Parts: sequence; structure tokens; C-alpha cells
Amino acid sequence: RDLHRLIRRQRQMCIRDSFFMNRGGRDCVIDCTGLGADILRFLEKHRFRTLTLGSFKDAQRLLERLLAYLEVPFTPGPYRIPAAQREDSRNILLEIPGLTFRNAQGEVIFASKLELPAGIALFLHEKGYRNLKLPAL
Repeated sequence: RDLHRLIRRQRQMCIRDSFFMNRGGRDCVIDCTGLGADILRFLEKHRFRTLTLGSFKDAQRLLERLLAYLEVPFTPGPYRIPAAQREDSRNILLEIPGLTFRNAQGEVIFASKLELPAGIALFLHEKGYRNLKLPAL
């Protein structure tokens, strides 16, 4: 009975501190705060897919892991963007660390830890990218 109360209390915490969703017919929990190993085992035993993000120190790695878990295709960087539409030998390539993925509306999102100068951010916007500044963790 005590274990049942503990699990019920931990499940309530799970809903507040984590994300719960159903994807492809399976219940999924994205743990943002570090649920205990006993709770994670309980969830996995009951066929939940789980992803724990609390230990990540790098925002780009965290985003890569999250996108992979959600089965959202992405391209890790560094990302090379030509300044003009011409052959590479006569072009300037901007190389920016980050990754790209498409959001639900099909827009290309460029995510980077860098604070992009306004000119480069505008250039990317004109090329059809939406910029996402990743936070320091």
C-alpha cells in the first residue's frame, strides 16, 4: 500500500515536472528534472517510452536527443550557407555551428548557441530560416 501511494505521488510529480504525450500509440514521458530510477523502471515496465534530459549540459546535444526521441528529422552542423547562388569556388560560405530541422508548419529552423549578429540573422531570415537561440545550460 505504501508503494502504491509513493507511485501515485511520483506520477503526479511526473505530470508537473515532465511532459507526457502519446506518440504512435505509446505513452511517452520526457523527464526534465531527474525522476528517480525506481519511477523510470516503473514507467518502462508499463511500456512507457522515457527520455531523461536533466543531466545535459549542452543545449545543442539536448535538442538533438529530444528531436531524435520525437522522430523529428534534423541535420547537425556546423551548417554551411552559401552567400550567393554560384559555384563554390567563387562563393563565400558562412559556417555556423548549430542544427536545422523543420517545425510543424514546415519552416526550417536554424538552432545555434551563438548570438548571431543582426546582419547574419537577417541574411538567414532572407534565405528562409527561422533562428532559434539555444540557451546556456
